[in-house]
Amino acid sequence: MEPPQGEDNPTFSKQRAVNLDIRQGLRLVFSRFALRKSVPTALIVGFLLNSFNQFPYLLNGKPLVWYKVCLNFAVPFVVSSYSVFLVC
Repeated sequence: MEPPQGEDNPTFSKQRAVNLDIRQGLRLVFSRFALRKSVPTALIVGFLLNSFNQFPYLLNGKPLVWYKVCLNFAVPFVVSSYSVFLVC
């Protein structure tokens, strides 16, 4: 016998609420308002992090470690987007 679908089943209601929250959160994080805050932050902080982290490679003429370059931009973007999500 299957559990009832709807308000009688608390698991169903919680799962539906989580799905709605995730959709709303993603919509908020990728909204024009949030991107105007998080993209410039990610570019500035990512540039500074790359300057510090990749400087020895540039000085010695070694190739850049590209996954680190990407992470240095992605982490500030995620942190900034998460802070916008928490504020709103």
